[in-house]
Amino acid sequence: MNPASLPAPVRRLAGLALLSAGVGFTGLLSFIHVLVRLFD
Repeated sequence: MNPASLPAPVRRLAGLALLSAGVGFTGLLSFIHVLVRLFD
């Protein structure tokens, strides 16, 4: 499957999904880090 052959809205949606997943993962990691700091 070639990403370049997809229409622009689909590519934009996929990019937004990737971005939000990355941001959510980073936020979760930092949240866990803060919890570990608190209970250390």
